[in-house]
Amino acid sequence: MPINSERLWVNDMTVFDVFKKINDAADFSLAESWDNCGILVGSSFRDVKKILTCLDITCDVAREAIDIGADLVVSHHPVIFKGLKSLDDNNPAVMLSKAGVSAICCHTNVDIAAGGLNSFLCEKLGFKEIAGLPLAYDEGSPIGIVCESENELSGGELAKLLVEVLGCDALRFYDSGKEIKRIGICTGSGSDFLGDALRNKCDVLITGDVKHSAFTEAKNSGVSLFDAGHYHTECIFSEWIERIIDGVKISRAKADKPPYQTVF
Repeated sequence: MPINSERLWVNDMTVFDVFKKINDAADFSLAESWDNCGILVGSSFRDVKKILTCLDITCDVAREAIDIGADLVVSHHPVIFKGLKSLDDNNPAVMLSKAGVSAICCHTNVDIAAGGLNSFLCEKLGFKEIAGLPLAYDEGSPIGIVCESENELSGGELAKLLVEVLGCDALRFYDSGKEIKRIGICTGSGSDFLGDALRNKCDVLITGDVKHSAFTEAKNSGVSLFDAGHYHTECIFSEWIERIIDGVKISRAKADKPPYQTVF
């Protein structure tokens, strides 16, 4: 089902009902200790008839939610991350609260959960997840996945696939020149797990936010490294949420766009 599709509302549902549906798929208790996930804005018992989804709840997304009469925004990145020391009318969380719109944010619990965002990216790219084999562990929790391509790919073929599937407006990568069969995936920012990709005998690591030093390490180690962007590896969250929540109108925010511009 396309990301921007809408489903008909058929049953009474509250914010807490939506929370439970997400929790069944990606238990909120899995979230990293530094993270802030859950119902971050509004009442748990507010009725929900229309949901807006996004990667980040920006001011533009908050305005859109208010304009379309959404009762709830569900995002991947937390709308409240660091402790607020003041309440600014231009803060998206404050904007939503004043308008009576709730927000649920589900971040690292969706990254860690089996069948979560990493698995979904693997599926969208047409790869097969290797059961029970995470890319790495962080705070004792599995991070990322290892998967396989049915056919060997060149670096150029993988680059083309990522652009086609994710709609990347820019793609940075180091191509080792070796055929690619075994693939490490960590959505968002995962270049720190390059060593784990090597230990898992991956031919490539696909992630975002890759630092210069990581590309240098990849080149020295002879493993391919692809930076498809933090936004583009995780904006598929809206599509993943559509699989989890039914019985209510749900659509992806039109304002859900990368927070930067690319010059070609």
